[in-house]
Amino acid sequence: MRSPGDMLVVGSVALDSVRTPYGEAAEVLGGSAAYFAFSAAHYGTVRVVAVVGEDFPGVHRGDFTRRGVDLSGLETAPGRTFRWRGEYAADTMNYWIARKPDRVLEVLRRVDIALLNEEEARALAGETLLVRAADRLLEQGARAVIIKKGEHGALYRDHEARFVTPAFPVEDLRDPTGAGDSFAGGFLGWLARSGGSDGDSVCLALACGTTMASLAIEDFSPRRLIEARREEIVERVRFLHQMVHYDLKPLF
Repeated sequence: MRSPGDMLVVGSVALDSVRTPYGEAAEVLGGSAAYFAFSAAHYGTVRVVAVVGEDFPGVHRGDFTRRGVDLSGLETAPGRTFRWRGEYAADTMNYWIARKPDRVLEVLRRVDIALLNEEEARALAGETLLVRAADRLLEQGARAVIIKKGEHGALYRDHEARFVTPAFPVEDLRDPTGAGDSFAGGFLGWLARSGGSDGDSVCLALACGTTMASLAIEDFSPRRLIEARREEIVERVRFLHQMVHYDLKPLF
């Protein structure tokens, strides 16, 4: 039986080799499901469905277990674990948008909330201005969309409301790999934990997603997500609140 805070993630668990202007790391834990799981695990129970090879390091299984992530759906298949290598990090599905846009829109219409980055939103909507892109995606059948704008925060849009959240001002950027998946983990993690779907819940979920993404990019692999303390997360969410909160007084 599903309990509040339960989440299921289906995706990749991989070994990443990444080089950025701030350093490099070889064959560290990565994959979309890994980043999502470690982010969302701060808010509830996460079950992972993924496939790894026989060479997948046991130490990484231990990382998942210590964070309370359920690995009963992690299959070990003959062969090597998937490797991903990049000179830069990107969270994109532009290949599918360019070649199969109708299929992407079909998926978009079936989900409750679609999360896209700026490039994806512009390409799929055919609009340069992000506000118009969000509106166009709703016209194309989306129920709600979040457009992730990197260091400029995120935009949420549904048929009744529009919210924005700033990015947390990270001073020690190391590797942006997995930022989008970490955002999704924090955002959906809070919604699953709270059980809410109203405007206030969505706003706070955006702040949680932004916070988890800010932690993820401060180191290679999901290490910061694994080590993050609850107090640290709360402090960053409060900081975001202070950045946008002000008393509305008569202006004239």
